[in-house]
Amino acid sequence: MGYTEKTITSLGLIIAGILGIVVAIFVLSPTPTVSALALTPGELGAQWVFVSGPEVHATPSLTLNVTGAGAVTANFRVSGDDTNITALALGAMTSQVSSSLTISVQDNDTMDDTQSIRVILLFDPSDADPSEGAITAAATGAEAVDTKAVFTWTKGSPFSSSSFALTSPTTGSWSVFSTINPTSSATSGDFALNLVPSPVAAFAAGGVGADGGDVLVEVTDSTTTDTDSSSLRDQAMGAFAQISVNPATVSFGTLTSNSNDNPITDPGSGTFDATSVSNQVHALTIQATTTWSNGATDLTLGQDGNPGVNQISLKADDDATVADAQFVTSTAADITGHSTDSRDTSETGTVTPIGLFLDLGTISAGSDFEGTFTIIVDGG
Repeated sequence: MGYTEKTITSLGLIIAGILGIVVAIFVLSPTPTVSALALTPGELGAQWVFVSGPEVHATPSLTLNVTGAGAVTANFRVSGDDTNITALALGAMTSQVSSSLTISVQDNDTMDDTQSIRVILLFDPSDADPSEGAITAAATGAEAVDTKAVFTWTKGSPFSSSSFALTSPTTGSWSVFSTINPTSSATSGDFALNLVPSPVAAFAAGGVGADGGDVLVEVTDSTTTDTDSSSLRDQAMGAFAQISVNPATVSFGTLTSNSNDNPITDPGSGTFDATSVSNQVHALTIQATTTWSNGATDLTLGQDGNPGVNQISLKADDDATVADAQFVTSTAADITGHSTDSRDTSETGTVTPIGLFLDLGTISAGSDFEGTFTIIVDGG
């Protein structure tokens, strides 16, 4: 059986395919390139024709294990123990006299953890008992020297130097007399505020149903959101009154016997000023010494306005008008129109002009006579 050229060509292609497979196997060897076998064209008629397979370049495979790391720092805070007000105690309050407020505090983080203390004193008429929120709101409202005071303790360095200071009112004579601090390393202790009330700090009898003073205390530790508060209610404020006169000496000038309604000539206004300061409803009263003397002769103060021999009568009014003046005796009596003067709301007090008028009986000796009259603020 003979082979035709076509047949030989087909066999050549088959063999070339087989060699391609062999070449592929060679790729696995260390040599990266394999060249195909080929016959010259002149030999093609008598030989099998081998067709070269494809060149194959082996590419090494590389696997990289890459590891990246980013460090994140996390933090948190463990809140400390809450601060607690365990007790409040306030001594009797009187205007212009030091009164002690003791604030007992407990904090397991020690007293050194205390950052601030605020004390609010608010006058509470008729025992209205405002809420703590209302007292706090009032602390930032308009100043009122007669009804409100705010003190603030601020932590100092060292702790022992910490002290209270008056925050409100910014005028007047409310003040801090002294501060007492607890031991900073203790977990409980007493803060003491020794305060001095204004002379016009409103009088309050205290107790249920009566005018009183409410005291709110707020203590804040290093956790600014941790504030403990406590209050005292219906606290009393003692009465206060004072008066001054200007000028302290007045003169009726040179008078004649048996003359009436002689006014003050010095000062020329015919009056002197009585300036009163009182923290409660009060009366203005007047009285005079029974005997007026020149050192040799005594004149007696008559009580009925009809002076006789060596007698005088004295009349007073809250202006220079004699028509409605009242007789002054050795017993204190309310000046007309001043039996229920209101309490003062300002430390400048209330100025009342006082006019005096002198009646003389028959005076046996001519000379300079002198006597004393007294204006009194009477709180009743």
